[in-house]
Amino acid sequence: MASTGAGNPTIPAPSGNDTPGGHEQNPTSGVVNNPTYSVALAPSAANNSNYRGVVHENVGIAEHENTCLWITNLPPNCSAHDILSKIRNVGKVYHLSINPPTGRMNTSAAKLDFWNQYDTDRMLGLVSRGGFRFNGVTPTVRMNRHMEPPGPATDESRVVHISGPSAIVNQQTLDRIFYHNFFWTIDEVIPHFNDGHTAWIEYRFASYHNQASNA
Repeated sequence: MASTGAGNPTIPAPSGNDTPGGHEQNPTSGVVNNPTYSVALAPSAANNSNYRGVVHENVGIAEHENTCLWITNLPPNCSAHDILSKIRNVGKVYHLSINPPTGRMNTSAAKLDFWNQYDTDRMLGLVSRGGFRFNGVTPTVRMNRHMEPPGPATDESRVVHISGPSAIVNQQTLDRIFYHNFFWTIDEVIPHFNDGHTAWIEYRFASYHNQASNA
């Protein structure tokens, strides 16, 4: 049985970016230890072949409704967990996608879409206060010109709680099931309970859109 909702604890999680049919494979954090990496220019998503987000034509979306941010100057091997672990309690994230470095850019960029404009403003406030940094470097965060509207009114989120028989409700089995059904990026996987018969596990996906919504 699966349900979606907010989660609280923070534990180490896999790093990396989307892989075909799966999640991050490296079990360690992806933040680099060198604070001197160079600044990457923010490309237009429409002109960037490495772009992993969803592009809308902005039809019917007013600027004050835009919930989407564009982040540049991220560490080259930045993971979803690296970003999301720094913005706990900022707001409800609808979608996060990361663009790794390309041949002409040696830093990563990300599209971060909150559920509503209020939470987007809270994120911008965190950045302006210096609360969003990687090894002493503050990424550049600005409104994404490829605008996204607020998410649907729902109690669902990118966090999915799954309970049931232990033979099925475990990360190895669930990863295999997800692998054959959709692409995903993981923030954290938290096992809460397993007595050998029944289990309860929490999947924190990087996105609700096409990830948690498909689980």
